[in-house]
Amino acid sequence: MRSILKPLTACLFLGACGSVVMSTAVVLGMSASLQYDPAGYEVAITIPEGVDVQTGGATLGVSNANTIHSVDEQYTYVLERREAPDGQTLFRVNPTDLDGLRDLQARVTAWEAEDSRANSGAISVWVSFCTVGDGPANDDVFDV
Repeated sequence: MRSILKPLTACLFLGACGSVVMSTAVVLGMSASLQYDPAGYEVAITIPEGVDVQTGGATLGVSNANTIHSVDEQYTYVLERREAPDGQTLFRVNPTDLDGLRDLQARVTAWEAEDSRANSGAISVWVSFCTVGDGPANDDVFDV
């Protein structure tokens, strides 16, 4: 599968809380993402010991606005977790969401061809972490 995200490193300080929301959005160019089948979208997350991604806590946000068609669409897709054979934690679009995401891609592609200046959009990834046990060390690094 083709990875569309470049690594983004964020350092987090986790205190005594039971959970933490990492509201880090990895924003991608909408036009570049239109070229790829969303079945191949994957997000790799390095999760330090003492932390895990909350159930349903990895989401893909897609937004698009078009001034000609007076449209402002925003969608959020919960990503499925899978472990790669090399032990890397990956998240991908749920197969049940692929048709809707492909339909959106087709609309946006047509609007871009019609007048790209009237169209704008973004793709973002949001990850919510929770602490496990004693939690991570204060200097641990999260990689998305």
